[in-house]
Amino acid sequence: PNAALYTLNFKIRLVASYLVVSFFAFAFEKMRELSQCKLEEKNKELLNSIERLRIMDTDLRRAGEELERRVLDRTAELSRLNRQLIEETEERKRSEKSLHESEQRYRHLIANAPAGIYELDLKSNRLISVNDVMCRLSGYTKEEFLSLDPMQLLTEESRRIFMQRQAAIFAGKPVPASVGYAVRSKDGQEFWVILSSEFSYEPE
Repeated sequence: PNAALYTLNFKIRLVASYLVVSFFAFAFEKMRELSQCKLEEKNKELLNSIERLRIMDTDLRRAGEELERRVLDRTAELSRLNRQLIEETEERKRSEKSLHESEQRYRHLIANAPAGIYELDLKSNRLISVNDVMCRLSGYTKEEFLSLDPMQLLTEESRRIFMQRQAAIFAGKPVPASVGYAVRSKDGQEFWVILSSEFSYEPE
């Protein structure tokens, strides 16, 4: 009986040990599987993060290349505009110089012409220049002549002709290039002149 009891106890202990070992083996396997799942999830998250970083890097590289291209294009455009501005400035300076030289020649011709010449600003109805010959013919000094009302130089009939002529000009009608006027000098003497008019226009 003692031997049988001993054998029974041994079997019970053996079964209990087997069950404990099996339990720990089962638990270990479950823990290993759980750890494996978590590791796979972490790996997947890591791979996703790497892919997102790769995409962001690609997008940043493309954005940088596009920005560089735009900067180069803008720089080239600014360089072209700068060259154009320099050329236009030089051309304007040449034009201004040429205009100044032409005005100087024009003034010289007026001053030394053998005929009486004066300029009238139709907008302000003011005499703006006169040469020496016209001063001698009219008997006025240059300062006196330029201070006159232009109508003071003409007789009454010539004033009427002048006003009709100006009205036709402002109406866009053709007028003769030359017309005769009776002019009154400073001392009251009248003399006839053939007035050849040339009109010039200045931008507003």
